[in-house]
Amino acid sequence: MKLALIASFIIATFAAQCARAAEAPDTITTVSAGVAVLPEYMGAEKRRVLPVLLVDYQNKNGFFISSLRGLGYRDKVDGVDWSAAVAWTGYREDHRRTIFGSDALKGMGRIDGGLTAKLGAGYHLGPVELAVDTELAISNRERGNNVGLSASVPLMTDKSDTVALSTAIKYADRKQMQTYYGVTAAQSARSGYAAYTPKAGVSEVSVGGNWTHVIDAKWSVRSVAGVTRLGGDAASSPLTKHRNNPFLASTVNYSF
Repeated sequence: MKLALIASFIIATFAAQCARAAEAPDTITTVSAGVAVLPEYMGAEKRRVLPVLLVDYQNKNGFFISSLRGLGYRDKVDGVDWSAAVAWTGYREDHRRTIFGSDALKGMGRIDGGLTAKLGAGYHLGPVELAVDTELAISNRERGNNVGLSASVPLMTDKSDTVALSTAIKYADRKQMQTYYGVTAAQSARSGYAAYTPKAGVSEVSVGGNWTHVIDAKWSVRSVAGVTRLGGDAASSPLTKHRNNPFLASTVNYSF
């Protein structure tokens, strides 16, 4: 779930470069490499520096395959940019394992990854881009589902640079809240955390800014910084040490 914080600005890189090209190519592949500073898990006390290495392929006919977006199709109809994909949602360890996991979750058990259906739609209202995204668990359905609303507005745009401000809100169903923020009686006995059963509701509200610098038709640099505040029963979870979760990431991107 941590990489989802930076997914939107990574994915947008190829679009930013295509918009500046004389002719959009039939296919475009973007390779992104960089670093991100993220919480060990949402609500964690500790932060961690993580490497970022992503690949995103987009065909002009709408087909795409991506490290973050998954395998899917996108199109634009009557001004609405929509997409549908199947992706893999990662796991969460209950101890620090290499660069992932957190010892603060000891005794909570592993949350297995699984297939997720991703449905999204976006619409430009003047300079403001509005979007809605839904994630539905296909396998390991106990991970639950969520829906998000977001808005982005450019603050400055020229031939080589774009600066934008964005905000997003996510609503999680009961299963997802329980999986990531709840504590069952068995987990309580193993971990020492008080038993906790959260309800469905708004789990996150995020605000951030991003900057894209296009060097040429192939190379670009993109950075994002912001904060995600946990809300609803997610904020009251015994696993939540900090409601405010700052994030920072920067990548160098090559498109061909």
